[in-house]
Amino acid sequence: MSELKLQPQSGLGDLIQLLPTIEMAIELKINITVATNHSYVLAPYGDAVHIVPVHFKGIIPIPHKGFQQLRYNKYGTVKYSEAYFNNIFPQHDTSLYNLAVESTRKRFLTWVKDVRFCKQEMHDNEYIIFGYPHAAKRHKQSAEPFRCAPDIEYAEQRLEIYKSFLIVAVGQDDTYLNINESSINNFIDARGILTFKELLKYISNSRYVLSQAGAITTLAGLFGIPTDFLPAKSESINQHQKHITGIVWPWQGII
Repeated sequence: MSELKLQPQSGLGDLIQLLPTIEMAIELKINITVATNHSYVLAPYGDAVHIVPVHFKGIIPIPHKGFQQLRYNKYGTVKYSEAYFNNIFPQHDTSLYNLAVESTRKRFLTWVKDVRFCKQEMHDNEYIIFGYPHAAKRHKQSAEPFRCAPDIEYAEQRLEIYKSFLIVAVGQDDTYLNINESSINNFIDARGILTFKELLKYISNSRYVLSQAGAITTLAGLFGIPTDFLPAKSESINQHQKHITGIVWPWQGII
């Protein structure tokens, strides 16, 4: 194999799940092209990864001709690591996937080492990252934008557990459910403030991450941060367990 052309699903979390595959391709000296609109994620790779944009027909991404289309079903039996790594490198076993994850983690930790924190206590892992319950992109214009979001009362109950920590809320321009944070003394709302590089630094240095499954929990997995996954209110217990089993990273830890 001398070349890989890969088109993951269009979410930010999907591209992050592909990073160990990119790492392995570079290690094996395979030319790799990735179809994505989240090119900023691949900045640590410099010119080692070629990037082409993805165009859409409505909300449906258009497949690039000649690219391998990557698919993951959150309630299926195939994990991200299988769909996004093993299917591309079938000759490699789990231990090599784990090595690729370690190499990816080291690369990104090196990339963010010069980022400065806004508060001194963040240097001591004495804060948690909180992802506000939000609407999925595909549902934002629908009559039920929060159908895949966690139950708001349950999210508040989970947040209460961590109120002895500094809580840093993160996220970008999104459609959020409102959380009552008035009872939390140490709370920073950093939504829409952090760059992607700053977000990585904050997550990589946090004690825990509390969020619905998505890009935030995927980044927590990249850095091995224990994660409290908030279930979607539409998920059964069994569905939630299947979902988490498919997306969790090596050494991430589930709270």
